[in-house]
Amino acid sequence: MNQSEHAALSELPPSALLVYRVLKECRPLTKQEICAESYLCASTAGSALTKLIDAGLIEDSPYHSDLRKREYHLVTNHE
Repeated sequence: MNQSEHAALSELPPSALLVYRVLKECRPLTKQEICAESYLCASTAGSALTKLIDAGLIEDSPYHSDLRKREYHLVTNHE
């Protein structure tokens, strides 16, 4: 973990840290899968995902099996 990533994480609420950890330990996941892994409700997970995206720590992309859904993954080259 680099210094800017550590600084960004230190500003986030516990729910966002949990979602970040789930994404770090698992493959890319949809919001529903994140909810199942983290035991967070959908609104809390959604808020955490927004905060992580705004911090530049994760990205989303269309989910290949259902284009109505998004898939979330860690940013690979976070600076």
